[in-house]
Amino acid sequence: MVPPAVWAEVTQRIERLGAMAVGTAGWIRAADLDETGKLTASVLRQIQHDPGESEAIALAVQAGADLVLMDEALGRRTAKAMGLNVTGTLGLILRAWRQGLLSDPQESLRHLQHEGLWVSDALMGWFSAQVRRQGDGKETGRE
Repeated sequence: MVPPAVWAEVTQRIERLGAMAVGTAGWIRAADLDETGKLTASVLRQIQHDPGESEAIALAVQAGADLVLMDEALGRRTAKAMGLNVTGTLGLILRAWRQGLLSDPQESLRHLQHEGLWVSDALMGWFSAQVRRQGDGKETGRE
């Protein structure tokens, strides 16, 4: 589930990678914030979070979510400080690969970068190390 601000951000620009897929996917749905969630999102916006981050964190707290998908550093730190488990795009690629849903995580990342995803050199190094380690069968779930 995604909050209204994220739904709008992802689906309103049809030329954006994945906008059509997200907009028509039956398993992704927009979920409204309750009054407490709206207040939480409002407070988070006051401390420099964008509307999508603010609502995503608030919705995750409201719903008792197991995991929050977020790439922005400030949002990740705040979500973790609020007791939420967080992963980003690269973590999601690794999870999908471990579960056999992707055959080549490096190629998946290259495709997203080609479409505009920016990844720091440090994060790229971490990702490559994870792929090498897991590809060698040193981690469970990928042998």
